[in-house]
Amino acid sequence: MRTLGLLVIAALMLGGCAGSASEDDGRRVLTGIVTTVEATSLTNVESFTLRSEGEDFVIEIDPEITYAFPPEHLRAHAISSEPVRVEVEDRSGTLFALTLEDA
Repeated sequence: MRTLGLLVIAALMLGGCAGSASEDDGRRVLTGIVTTVEATSLTNVESFTLRSEGEDFVIEIDPEITYAFPPEHLRAHAISSEPVRVEVEDRSGTLFALTLEDA
């Protein structure tokens, strides 16, 4: 019985050490405040900076993705300091937004 208990504890500890799939594939979710928006026009946002947990992240917009709200809405978040939630993917050292949501 004691051996079974030790095996269960060991299995739980090993399971807790495993990384999540989102960490393994370069994806993660950031929630924070938009501090800057880089755009070539009022409706063509190329990137933005998100401050999350005291760190700044420059995040690129993928023109092939349809987001929950248009990327130009990020300007309103920058002005109001209302947080956003962004799922990002690291593509060769550059973060790309996969989703944009009001937080």
